[in-house]
Amino acid sequence: MGTATLSPSPDPRNPRAARLPRAAARSRWAAVGAAVAVSLGAGSIAVTSASEGASSSFVSITPARILDTRTGVGLEGPFSSPTPRVLQVTGAVPTADGPATVVPAGATGVVLNVTAVQPTADGFISVRPDGTPGPPTTSNLNFRAGDIIPNAVTVALPSSGRIELTYDAFGAPGPTTEVLVDVTGFYVAGGAGEPGPQGPQGPEGPAGPRGDAGPPGPANRIDDSLIAQGRWDADPGRPLVIDFDESSFEPERVTSDGTHVWVAGRQDQVIKIDPSTGDTLATIALDLDEPAGMIFDGTHVWLASALTSKVFRIDPVTELVTTFEGGNLAEPHGLASDGTDIWVVNTDGDDLTRISRSTGSMTPFDDLGGLGDLGDPLDALYDGRYVWVADNERVVRIDPLDDGVEVIDAGVTGRVRNLAFDGTHVWAVGDGGRWMIDAASLAIVDNDPDGTYRAMTYDGTYVWAVRTSGDPLRWFSPMLSGATGGASLPGERLLDDVHFDGTSLWTVDRRYVIKVTPP
Repeated sequence: MGTATLSPSPDPRNPRAARLPRAAARSRWAAVGAAVAVSLGAGSIAVTSASEGASSSFVSITPARILDTRTGVGLEGPFSSPTPRVLQVTGAVPTADGPATVVPAGATGVVLNVTAVQPTADGFISVRPDGTPGPPTTSNLNFRAGDIIPNAVTVALPSSGRIELTYDAFGAPGPTTEVLVDVTGFYVAGGAGEPGPQGPQGPEGPAGPRGDAGPPGPANRIDDSLIAQGRWDADPGRPLVIDFDESSFEPERVTSDGTHVWVAGRQDQVIKIDPSTGDTLATIALDLDEPAGMIFDGTHVWLASALTSKVFRIDPVTELVTTFEGGNLAEPHGLASDGTDIWVVNTDGDDLTRISRSTGSMTPFDDLGGLGDLGDPLDALYDGRYVWVADNERVVRIDPLDDGVEVIDAGVTGRVRNLAFDGTHVWAVGDGGRWMIDAASLAIVDNDPDGTYRAMTYDGTYVWAVRTSGDPLRWFSPMLSGATGGASLPGERLLDDVHFDGTSLWTVDRRYVIKVTPP
């Protein structure tokens, strides 16, 4: 199988990022036509303009289509980038059901549902009052080529009752899109009337059906009778310390499959652990030396063995092992699953391998265009859209759909060792400290050069990182940039890995497996 040849093109979103092969789409904030303050009234919603202080009332209507460029309702023919077009909203206008007055003359604002239908290029639609000077600077709807995607839009109306719509393919002239506009309500001048008197209370209705049982409580909650007896040994969330001092098993990597915890030893073995008791349920022998990456992809546990240049796939139920070797696998380290493929980071080969989850076929990913080779990459991460790679003094983002590559290197120092994702930010740690990266804009929004880190995980509230000096386990708050703290662990710790299984943090340090309940 071949790989695509990439050609460089600039990324206008971020001066730090080199984009290849396709120009990136700019991020724009969706905008509302007028700032409003809302209060409830009888039969309407009173709205006060932030700029003028005059009040308006909202009137909800049955949705009516006043623009369909596919059929010539409102305007003829598709929109062409980046040419603005004007649509009459108030008074008698064409609709999908024939001419009608949907929004009365004098309305101060309108609530729309705007839909882009199969644009020929990525872009956005901007909706604003007609007569607004200058080119549009905000977007109300963002999309990719071929999408059919709607969005709600509220826009103020000038005295003419007209709005301006612009399809912009990020400055590229010529691309087109069909556009639909449905009116769902409008605002008219004047506040809501005084509330009417309260009517008499009606008879009590019959009892409703019993709702479904709620979700189970926290994992560390036990039955009240057991609490009364002091039976905290029955608490499935209690901390555990598993000591492997008397064995040759040296815990080095840890992950979970939602039911069990899996730990890879430095050589030869992987074990399956009961997370409640810490008991070893299975021991699997492998041609394993220096486990470097371990993940669960939803069906299987995957493990990279650096010194034997092999990748193992383990069925967590049957414990059947499939071994992948050869090809361009060379000292594999980090692993990531995008749902279709497993991405393997090859530290010695300075490239990547894609392993098909369905067929098991291996495909080299070694043509990074103008980026050149990777430089001792160590980890990979999938954020639901992109694959991220931890590299030497940079973080690389790859688009699995078109193999496009972007690089973040300004401000990143030292060897980046591990990555985590909190839903909004990608976190990177390594020899040069810690970096918090906005996943959309690629901007580094927070960094801390203090400390050398090995690994990290996210528990839904905090990012937890393993540090080689000082507090062995540090936490960082994505919501409060810069807020940090530490967790105390028994004895002197030099941790190798950390993983959150949905309830507890699990750490390993080549002798102990330690389970910690996060705050």
